[in-house]
Amino acid sequence: PTPSPAPGRQEQHLELMMRLLRPQDAVRLAVRLESCRPRRLRYLLVVWPEEAGATGETALLGMDFPHEGATSCTLGMVLPLWSDTQVFLDGDG
Repeated sequence: PTPSPAPGRQEQHLELMMRLLRPQDAVRLAVRLESCRPRRLRYLLVVWPEEAGATGETALLGMDFPHEGATSCTLGMVLPLWSDTQVFLDGDG
C-alpha cells in the first residue's frame, strides 16, 4: 500500500494543484492514485467552473508530483467529460 503523506501534506499538494487551474475552476474531487514509480505522487482531479450556467466544461485532470516534498506539480492528463463519456480506471489510471 501507498504510505500516507505527512500531516498537512495533502493540503499543500491541493494548493499547488489549484495554482495550475483557471481562476473560475473549482476542484470537486481529488484522489491520490497509486503510482508505478515509488517516489512519484499522482492525483486525479474532477474539475468544473464555479460560474452559473457553465456547461460542458467538466474535466478529469491528472497531476504529478516528482516526490513527496515537491513544491511544484505538472499537469499530465486532461480529459474533457461529455454527457456520454465513460471512464474506466485500472491500477495506475
